[in-house]
Amino acid sequence: MKKLLTFVGCAAFFCGCNSVSDGNSSSDTGCKYQAAPVAPESAVSDSAAVNSPVRARGLGGSSGGSSESSYFKAGDRQMAYTAGFTLTVKELDKAINEVKALAESLGGYLVSSARGNMQIKIPVAKADEFLAEAGDIGKKSDFRISAEDLTDTITDIEVRLDNLRRLRTRLTELLAQAKNVTETLNIERELNRVTTEIERIDAQLQNNRNRVAFVTFSVAVIEEHGAIPGGTPMAIDRFNFLQRLSSTDLSGTEDEPLFGLDLPEKFVAVTHGARQGNAFTATTSDDCIFRTWEVDVPDDSSLEFWQNVVCRALTTYDDYTNVKCFPATLNGRPAVKITAQVTTARGIQLYMAVISVRSAIGDDELQIVEFFGPNEAFRTHEAAVAACLK
Repeated sequence: MKKLLTFVGCAAFFCGCNSVSDGNSSSDTGCKYQAAPVAPESAVSDSAAVNSPVRARGLGGSSGGSSESSYFKAGDRQMAYTAGFTLTVKELDKAINEVKALAESLGGYLVSSARGNMQIKIPVAKADEFLAEAGDIGKKSDFRISAEDLTDTITDIEVRLDNLRRLRTRLTELLAQAKNVTETLNIERELNRVTTEIERIDAQLQNNRNRVAFVTFSVAVIEEHGAIPGGTPMAIDRFNFLQRLSSTDLSGTEDEPLFGLDLPEKFVAVTHGARQGNAFTATTSDDCIFRTWEVDVPDDSSLEFWQNVVCRALTTYDDYTNVKCFPATLNGRPAVKITAQVTTARGIQLYMAVISVRSAIGDDELQIVEFFGPNEAFRTHEAAVAACLK
């Protein structure tokens, strides 16, 4: 029994407490790779933020050299860097593959990619090079960087981990000296607890070392035609009806879709109140909206003009991104199909519109078919909406 009391005293001395905080409530649980322990790589202040344009360097530049602007400097502190930027490109899919290939060529890897939003890990020594060479894939903008000093956190974890490992060694020695079943069971129980704690804390240590060894980049890749068309919000305000684009207002004045279209399967019509111009609205039980409406617009205004104005309205009023435009037809007339997306607190929302200009006596009529909703629900009803547009 004296030996058991001795073991309890050792546990109190070595362990101190049963839990260790990694100092990071938002650790990289999504990363399936773990880096080997590395020496401290970089240093800035405890909380650093830089917003500055970066001068791109050609892919033919010397590999591994420092870029003209260095944001990830080496030092004696263990810093966890996060950075991000927007990359405007000509071809989305091609650019995404090029960004992934560039990351891998520098010893990094892709963590996730969803509709042009990429998360990438780059070794800190190659982070400036990745930042510079990404400029040869597309036009960089909205660069941002921040850093968290993990030096004290990592040191604290290493000390506690060392104490626990020495305690495990002592418990193993005590187990070999146990004189009866009770002592054996008590020591084994404590040995199992200490071993589990070692594994947990060691995982925290490796995660923090990984954060120091790799810079986490968030890269938003958008196509050029997704950029905001020229003009100002004040110009759009002259067409007040554009503020209703992509809104979830469920009011309509018509009982059936306009322009001779059929109601998509699983959509239910909703009519309520009055609004400018003719409008039809329908919804599904999983929050998708289908809407057809028309409004008078200035005579002889071109389809290209309205394409640009509608795209700008989406980005100005509703912060849509990845706006894309494709040729289409509506009632046998030339039309434009516009797709976009927005990330909200409820997740990714997808949007589609088909617009066409119909000549009429007096003012022309802008005809619009809209379909939008949550990502998964949008995909579920996309084929039904496409069928009614044929």
